[in-house]
Amino acid sequence: MVNCGRQSSKRGFTLIELLVVVSIIALLISILLPAVGETRRQARISLCTANMKQHGQGVANYASANQDTLPHVPKNNNKGLNAGKGSIPGYFASRDLPVNGVTFANPGPQTAASVGAVGTVLNGSEYMGDRTLQAWNGYFIFMSEYMIDGTAGDVFNNVFLSPSDTGTIGNWKRLKTYVANGAQSGTNAANSGWWQLIGAGAALPNSGTTVPLAGSYRYVIAAMTDQKIYTFTSAGAPNTPGGGPAYNIDFGTGGSNANFQTYVKRNPVSTIDYPAQKVLFYMWFAWHNPNKNAWFEQDVVCPVALGDGSARATVPTREALPLNYGNNENAGPYFRVYFTGDQNTTVFTAYYMLTNGGLRGRDL
Repeated sequence: MVNCGRQSSKRGFTLIELLVVVSIIALLISILLPAVGETRRQARISLCTANMKQHGQGVANYASANQDTLPHVPKNNNKGLNAGKGSIPGYFASRDLPVNGVTFANPGPQTAASVGAVGTVLNGSEYMGDRTLQAWNGYFIFMSEYMIDGTAGDVFNNVFLSPSDTGTIGNWKRLKTYVANGAQSGTNAANSGWWQLIGAGAALPNSGTTVPLAGSYRYVIAAMTDQKIYTFTSAGAPNTPGGGPAYNIDFGTGGSNANFQTYVKRNPVSTIDYPAQKVLFYMWFAWHNPNKNAWFEQDVVCPVALGDGSARATVPTREALPLNYGNNENAGPYFRVYFTGDQNTTVFTAYYMLTNGGLRGRDL
């Protein structure tokens, strides 16, 4: 019997059709991936701004517990290096002055030194660097008790890190483990069981490297110093005794230093004349702009915490005020920086870092 059934009409894709489909998929991926990446970047910026909001709340918590003053290092406990030398120690978190579970070998981190010490300033400009651990980059040590629960290694909390600062996040995880395993015994033990660090970093066992301690954000030095060093005449000449603006003053490193006693002080919250426009904390490097280096470069996103407790993501080159020497309340930056590795020594304006008028001026 002859089979009269119909032949199947099914057939596979041709090579050309497959190539067309693959090309379409590749095109869609190329379109969607940047959008996904930008969405993730914006999410990190939002989280970073939320960290800044917690910094603003930390300022309020500190003020309510410290006679309405802005955050500063602990008062002298009449022990050690600065015994009897005033209410503000030249060094903080020393062996004799533990702070929230952290001490350092004496003398410990500096309370404040000039951003550009005498002899390093180049026409009002300074190299880009953190210098040693000081209150402006190690503030998390004395601010942690007003922002988080826990002591010692717990001070290395992600609230002090930008979500895009993955390198420091990894380092701080290692530091917390290091502290948990060795803080109470061996060479890291300090008086009364406090965790003790040496210098401005921690040399982790078997790592061969020293992990830096500073987080992703910085505290403005103007919040801890006298306002007269940030004022100028209408001609641009500094009003500071001695004729040098803030970047050219060596605040000193000890409680008996004359400049330290003159310029380092506790400022009441009321010193801020424009709280909603005055930056107290800002992001240091350009963590959210991978093709940039620092917060002051063109189009870099820099989350900040403001004097009224609010926070926002700013683009300093677009939003920060320009300098106006003759009007302190108009603020604006007068500090400039350059990268030492830049053969052309390109000079940048360092927004937020030091501003005309200090706390009495505006940044935004």
